[in-house]
Amino acid sequence: MRHAIGFAIALAVGFGVTDGITAAPTASYEKQAVQDAQTSDDVVLEWNEIAVVTIGTQPPFPSTRSMATVQLAVFEAVNAISGKYEWYLGTITAPDGASTQAAAITAAHGVLKAFFPAAAITLDQQRVDSLALIQDGQAKTDGIAVGEATARAVLAARSKDNFYNTATYSNPAANPGVW
Repeated sequence: MRHAIGFAIALAVGFGVTDGITAAPTASYEKQAVQDAQTSDDVVLEWNEIAVVTIGTQPPFPSTRSMATVQLAVFEAVNAISGKYEWYLGTITAPDGASTQAAAITAAHGVLKAFFPAAAITLDQQRVDSLALIQDGQAKTDGIAVGEATARAVLAARSKDNFYNTATYSNPAANPGVW
């Protein structure tokens, strides 16, 4: 599990969260872009740790799926804003100047809350705390909207992956070695 988590962190940070931030030609968006560039990696790492703690003691297959879904949502949200990499889903359109930090926080929160509704109160407070560090304004509002839309899109895509279907097998020939 630790290797999978380390790999997820490396991927999330390597996705260029701090690169390619598009800012609109206003002083507030430019200031937000500078703030995002300085701390976005920290936000991804913070929400990765929140995901690790929230996922907790799940067995290997469900925990890997949960972590992958969270990281995919973070990637898609940030990439919808930066446009630096090829899409996985490619269904989210972000306004110029949207906060990558707000998008990453909200995307991770949305997936975790959907998978772990019993942790909703804790996750909601962590979201509030994380978003409080971002300057209020249009960039933050737009980033939150991108993160929410991304979480919904990723969860919708994963809902069709048959993860919860149970496969059964019955051997019609009960003789040893007959398949």
